[in-house]
Amino acid sequence: MKKDNLYTIGDVAKLMNISIYTLRYYDQIDLFKPAFTDPKTNYRYYEDTQLFQLDWIKSLRSIGTPLEKIHETYQISTAEQLHFLDEQEQVVNEQLSELTAVQKNIAQVRQYLTQQLDDHQLNEVYVLEAPVTRILVKPLTKKGINPRAIENSSYSDMKHFLEEQHLGIHGGYGGIFPYRADYASVEEMDYHTLFTPLFSDKWVTEIAEGMDIGKIPGGRYVAIRFEFSPSAYVINYQKLCAYIEERHLKPKSIYEFFTMTQYAPEAKSVFIIELRIRLDKA
Repeated sequence: MKKDNLYTIGDVAKLMNISIYTLRYYDQIDLFKPAFTDPKTNYRYYEDTQLFQLDWIKSLRSIGTPLEKIHETYQISTAEQLHFLDEQEQVVNEQLSELTAVQKNIAQVRQYLTQQLDDHQLNEVYVLEAPVTRILVKPLTKKGINPRAIENSSYSDMKHFLEEQHLGIHGGYGGIFPYRADYASVEEMDYHTLFTPLFSDKWVTEIAEGMDIGKIPGGRYVAIRFEFSPSAYVINYQKLCAYIEERHLKPKSIYEFFTMTQYAPEAKSVFIIELRIRLDKA
Protein backbone atom coordinates (compact mmCIF):
# COMPACT_ATOMS: atom_id res chain seq x y z
CA MET A 1 0.00 0.00 0.00
CA LYS A 2 1.26 3.50 -0.81
CA LYS A 3 1.75 6.08 1.96
CA ASP A 4 2.46 9.69 0.98
CA ASN A 5 3.33 8.47 -2.55
CA LEU A 6 5.94 6.07 -1.16
CA TYR A 7 6.12 2.30 -0.95
CA THR A 8 7.02 0.46 2.23
CA ILE A 9 9.68 -2.21 2.09
CA GLY A 10 6.92 -4.79 2.35
CA ASP A 11 5.12 -3.26 -0.63
CA VAL A 12 8.27 -3.38 -2.75
CA ALA A 13 8.98 -6.95 -1.71
CA LYS A 14 5.51 -8.07 -2.86
CA LEU A 15 5.46 -6.01 -6.07
CA MET A 16 8.92 -7.07 -7.20
CA ASN A 17 8.94 -10.62 -5.84
CA ILE A 18 12.03 -10.09 -3.73
CA SER A 19 12.65 -10.76 -0.06
CA ILE A 20 12.68 -8.06 2.59
CA TYR A 21 16.00 -9.49 3.78
CA THR A 22 17.51 -8.89 0.31
CA LEU A 23 16.22 -5.32 0.19
CA ARG A 24 17.77 -4.62 3.57
CA TYR A 25 21.05 -6.12 2.39
CA TYR A 26 21.03 -4.02 -0.79
CA ASP A 27 20.54 -0.96 1.42
CA GLN A 28 23.51 -1.93 3.62
CA ILE A 29 25.87 -2.25 0.62
CA ASP A 30 24.55 0.94 -1.05
CA LEU A 31 23.25 -0.93 -4.07
CA PHE A 32 19.57 -0.03 -3.67
CA LYS A 33 18.81 2.46 -0.95
CA PRO A 34 15.34 3.67 0.10
CA ALA A 35 14.27 7.18 -0.90
CA PHE A 36 13.43 7.90 2.72
CA THR A 37 14.05 6.23 6.07
CA ASP A 38 11.89 7.35 8.99
CA PRO A 39 14.33 8.39 11.74
CA LYS A 40 11.85 7.46 14.46
CA THR A 41 10.74 4.04 13.26
CA ASN A 42 13.66 3.23 10.93
CA TYR A 43 11.06 2.14 8.35
CA ARG A 44 12.26 2.27 4.74
CA TYR A 45 10.19 3.92 1.98
CA TYR A 46 10.71 3.81 -1.79
CA GLU A 47 9.57 5.90 -4.78
CA ASP A 48 7.89 4.68 -7.97
CA THR A 49 10.92 5.37 -10.13
CA GLN A 50 13.10 3.16 -7.94
CA LEU A 51 11.18 0.11 -9.08
CA PHE A 52 12.80 0.51 -12.52
CA GLN A 53 16.21 0.51 -10.85
CA LEU A 54 15.34 -2.63 -8.90
CA ASP A 55 14.11 -4.32 -12.07
CA TRP A 56 17.54 -3.58 -13.64
CA ILE A 57 19.27 -5.11 -10.63
CA LYS A 58 17.10 -8.24 -10.70
CA SER A 59 17.61 -8.70 -14.45
CA LEU A 60 21.37 -8.62 -14.09
CA ARG A 61 21.34 -10.86 -11.02
CA SER A 62 19.29 -13.45 -12.94
CA ILE A 63 22.25 -14.01 -15.28
CA GLY A 64 24.76 -14.09 -12.45
CA THR A 65 26.19 -10.56 -12.68
CA PRO A 66 28.12 -9.81 -9.46
CA LEU A 67 26.68 -7.08 -7.25
CA GLU A 68 29.89 -5.07 -7.60
CA LYS A 69 29.49 -5.03 -11.39
CA ILE A 70 25.87 -3.93 -11.09
CA HIS A 71 26.92 -1.05 -8.85
CA GLU A 72 29.48 0.05 -11.46
CA THR A 73 26.72 0.43 -14.08
CA TYR A 74 25.27 3.36 -12.12
CA GLN A 75 28.24 5.50 -13.14
CA ILE A 76 28.44 4.73 -16.89
CA SER A 77 26.92 6.39 -19.94
CA THR A 78 24.18 4.96 -22.14
CA ALA A 79 26.76 3.93 -24.75
CA GLU A 80 28.77 2.19 -22.05
CA GLN A 81 25.62 0.48 -20.80
CA LEU A 82 25.07 -0.91 -24.31
CA HIS A 83 28.61 -2.29 -24.32
CA PHE A 84 28.03 -3.75 -20.87
CA LEU A 85 24.83 -5.45 -22.08
CA ASP A 86 26.72 -6.89 -25.06
CA GLU A 87 29.15 -8.44 -22.60
CA GLN A 88 26.29 -9.84 -20.51
CA GLU A 89 24.68 -11.30 -23.63
CA GLN A 90 27.93 -13.12 -24.34
CA VAL A 91 27.87 -14.46 -20.77
CA VAL A 92 24.32 -15.75 -21.32
CA ASN A 93 25.31 -17.41 -24.62
CA GLU A 94 28.20 -19.17 -22.89
CA GLN A 95 25.87 -20.33 -20.12
CA LEU A 96 23.39 -21.64 -22.70
CA SER A 97 26.18 -23.52 -24.45
CA GLU A 98 27.29 -25.08 -21.17
CA LEU A 99 23.71 -26.02 -20.26
CA THR A 100 23.19 -27.60 -23.68
CA ALA A 101 26.32 -29.69 -23.11
CA VAL A 102 25.05 -30.68 -19.64
CA GLN A 103 21.67 -31.63 -21.11
CA LYS A 104 23.36 -33.84 -23.70
CA ASN A 105 25.57 -35.34 -21.00
CA ILE A 106 22.54 -36.20 -18.85
CA ALA A 107 20.72 -37.79 -21.81
CA GLN A 108 23.73 -39.96 -22.67
CA VAL A 109 24.25 -41.10 -19.08
CA ARG A 110 20.53 -41.81 -18.67
CA GLN A 111 20.61 -43.99 -21.79
CA TYR A 112 23.72 -45.78 -20.55
CA LEU A 113 22.35 -46.38 -17.05
CA THR A 114 19.00 -47.54 -18.41
CA GLN A 115 20.83 -50.22 -20.34
CA GLN A 116 23.11 -51.07 -17.42
CA LEU A 117 20.24 -51.45 -14.93
CA ASP A 118 17.86 -53.49 -17.08
CA ASP A 119 16.63 -56.03 -14.52
CA HIS A 120 14.97 -58.17 -17.22
CA GLN A 121 18.33 -59.44 -18.43
CA LEU A 122 20.15 -60.16 -15.17
CA ASN A 123 22.08 -63.45 -15.08
CA GLU A 124 21.33 -64.20 -18.76
CA VAL A 125 23.65 -64.09 -21.74
CA TYR A 126 22.53 -61.74 -24.52
CA VAL A 127 23.89 -60.00 -27.59
CA LEU A 128 23.85 -56.23 -27.98
CA GLU A 129 24.90 -53.55 -30.45
CA ALA A 130 27.05 -51.04 -28.57
CA PRO A 131 28.18 -47.63 -29.79
CA VAL A 132 31.79 -46.47 -29.55
CA THR A 133 32.39 -45.51 -25.92
CA ARG A 134 34.87 -42.73 -25.15
CA ILE A 135 36.74 -43.57 -21.94
CA LEU A 136 39.30 -42.22 -19.51
CA VAL A 137 41.94 -44.96 -19.34
CA LYS A 138 44.35 -45.88 -16.57
CA PRO A 139 46.76 -48.70 -17.61
CA LEU A 140 47.94 -50.71 -14.64
CA THR A 141 51.60 -51.44 -14.04
CA LYS A 142 51.18 -54.05 -11.33
CA LYS A 143 49.04 -57.12 -10.77
CA GLY A 144 46.66 -57.79 -7.92
CA ILE A 145 43.83 -55.39 -8.85
CA ASN A 146 40.81 -57.50 -9.71
CA PRO A 147 36.99 -57.36 -9.43
CA ARG A 148 37.25 -57.18 -5.65
CA ALA A 149 38.66 -53.67 -6.20
CA ILE A 150 35.20 -52.18 -6.79
CA GLU A 151 35.06 -50.58 -3.36
CA ASN A 152 38.73 -49.72 -2.83
CA SER A 153 40.91 -46.77 -3.85
CA SER A 154 41.95 -48.09 -7.27
CA TYR A 155 39.66 -45.60 -9.01
CA SER A 156 40.48 -42.58 -6.84
CA ASP A 157 42.91 -41.03 -9.35
CA MET A 158 40.28 -41.08 -12.09
CA LYS A 159 37.64 -39.67 -9.76
CA HIS A 160 39.97 -36.80 -8.87
CA PHE A 161 40.74 -36.11 -12.53
CA LEU A 162 37.04 -36.04 -13.48
CA GLU A 163 36.37 -33.48 -10.75
CA GLU A 164 39.32 -31.31 -11.80
CA GLN A 165 38.30 -31.30 -15.46
CA HIS A 166 34.56 -30.76 -14.81
CA LEU A 167 33.74 -33.54 -17.25
CA GLY A 168 30.14 -33.84 -16.13
CA ILE A 169 28.22 -36.88 -15.01
CA HIS A 170 29.85 -40.19 -15.74
CA GLY A 171 28.34 -43.67 -15.86
CA GLY A 172 30.35 -45.68 -13.39
CA TYR A 173 33.68 -47.40 -13.87
CA GLY A 174 35.14 -50.52 -15.37
CA GLY A 175 38.14 -52.73 -15.99
CA ILE A 176 39.63 -54.77 -18.81
CA PHE A 177 41.29 -58.14 -18.27
CA PRO A 178 42.43 -61.00 -20.54
CA TYR A 179 39.93 -63.63 -21.62
CA ARG A 180 40.47 -67.10 -20.19
CA ALA A 181 37.96 -69.90 -19.91
CA ASP A 182 39.54 -71.40 -16.78
CA TYR A 183 39.34 -68.60 -14.19
CA ALA A 184 38.35 -70.25 -10.91
CA SER A 185 38.02 -67.10 -8.77
CA VAL A 186 37.84 -63.32 -9.09
CA GLU A 187 41.29 -63.07 -7.51
CA GLU A 188 42.76 -64.57 -10.71
CA MET A 189 41.15 -61.93 -12.96
CA ASP A 190 43.82 -59.24 -12.83
CA TYR A 191 42.88 -56.05 -14.68
CA HIS A 192 45.43 -54.60 -17.06
CA THR A 193 43.38 -51.41 -17.54
CA LEU A 194 40.86 -49.41 -15.54
CA PHE A 195 38.48 -46.94 -17.19
CA THR A 196 35.46 -44.73 -16.78
CA PRO A 197 33.09 -43.87 -19.65
CA LEU A 198 33.12 -40.20 -20.67
CA PHE A 199 29.85 -38.76 -21.93
CA SER A 200 30.91 -35.12 -22.09
CA ASP A 201 32.01 -33.71 -25.47
CA LYS A 202 34.38 -31.37 -23.65
CA TRP A 203 37.87 -31.49 -25.12
CA VAL A 204 40.48 -32.58 -22.60
CA THR A 205 43.64 -30.52 -23.09
CA GLU A 206 45.70 -31.93 -20.23
CA ILE A 207 45.85 -35.53 -19.07
CA ALA A 208 47.03 -36.59 -15.64
CA GLU A 209 50.16 -38.70 -15.50
CA GLY A 210 49.41 -42.39 -15.97
CA MET A 211 46.09 -41.78 -17.74
CA ASP A 212 44.91 -41.31 -21.30
CA ILE A 213 41.76 -40.83 -23.37
CA GLY A 214 40.76 -43.92 -25.33
CA LYS A 215 37.71 -45.72 -26.64
CA ILE A 216 35.93 -49.04 -26.49
CA PRO A 217 35.05 -50.02 -30.07
CA GLY A 218 31.45 -50.09 -31.17
CA GLY A 219 29.91 -53.24 -32.60
CA ARG A 220 28.28 -56.52 -31.56
CA TYR A 221 29.02 -57.83 -28.09
CA VAL A 222 27.92 -60.83 -26.10
CA ALA A 223 27.25 -59.77 -22.53
CA ILE A 224 25.82 -60.71 -19.16
CA ARG A 225 24.66 -58.60 -16.19
CA PHE A 226 24.43 -59.54 -12.54
CA GLU A 227 24.48 -58.16 -9.02
CA PHE A 228 28.01 -58.25 -7.71
CA SER A 229 29.33 -60.83 -5.31
CA PRO A 230 32.52 -62.87 -5.81
CA SER A 231 30.57 -66.10 -6.30
CA ALA A 232 28.01 -64.52 -8.68
CA TYR A 233 30.90 -63.08 -10.68
CA VAL A 234 32.45 -66.50 -11.30
CA ILE A 235 29.11 -68.18 -12.08
CA ASN A 236 28.08 -65.53 -14.62
CA TYR A 237 31.55 -65.35 -16.14
CA GLN A 238 31.35 -69.10 -16.74
CA LYS A 239 28.01 -68.63 -18.52
CA LEU A 240 29.64 -66.11 -20.82
CA CYS A 241 32.57 -68.44 -21.42
CA ALA A 242 30.19 -71.28 -22.34
CA TYR A 243 28.67 -69.09 -25.06
CA ILE A 244 32.16 -68.29 -26.40
CA GLU A 245 33.54 -71.85 -26.23
CA GLU A 246 30.47 -73.40 -27.89
CA ARG A 247 31.05 -71.11 -30.89
CA HIS A 248 34.83 -71.68 -30.92
CA LEU A 249 35.50 -67.94 -30.68
CA LYS A 250 38.89 -66.56 -29.67
CA PRO A 251 38.39 -63.26 -27.85
CA LYS A 252 41.31 -61.43 -26.27
CA SER A 253 39.69 -59.21 -23.67
CA ILE A 254 36.79 -58.91 -21.25
CA TYR A 255 35.27 -55.47 -20.75
CA GLU A 256 33.75 -55.08 -17.29
CA PHE A 257 31.39 -52.20 -16.51
CA PHE A 258 29.97 -51.60 -13.05
CA THR A 259 27.36 -49.19 -11.75
CA MET A 260 26.24 -48.48 -8.20
CA THR A 261 22.46 -48.66 -7.73
CA GLN A 262 22.08 -47.32 -4.18
CA TYR A 263 23.26 -43.86 -3.11
CA ALA A 264 21.47 -43.33 0.22
CA PRO A 265 24.02 -43.17 3.08
CA GLU A 266 22.19 -45.80 5.11
CA ALA A 267 21.68 -48.17 2.16
CA LYS A 268 23.85 -51.19 1.47
CA SER A 269 26.10 -50.72 -1.55
CA VAL A 270 24.74 -52.65 -4.52
CA PHE A 271 26.70 -52.88 -7.78
CA ILE A 272 25.46 -54.16 -11.12
CA ILE A 273 28.22 -55.71 -13.22
CA GLU A 274 28.10 -56.06 -16.98
CA LEU A 275 30.71 -58.22 -18.70
CA ARG A 276 31.13 -57.79 -22.45
CA ILE A 277 33.08 -59.67 -25.12
CA ARG A 278 33.31 -58.17 -28.58
CA LEU A 279 32.06 -60.58 -31.23
CA ASP A 280 33.25 -58.70 -34.32
CA LYS A 281 36.90 -59.47 -33.53
CA ALA A 282 36.47 -62.68 -31.51
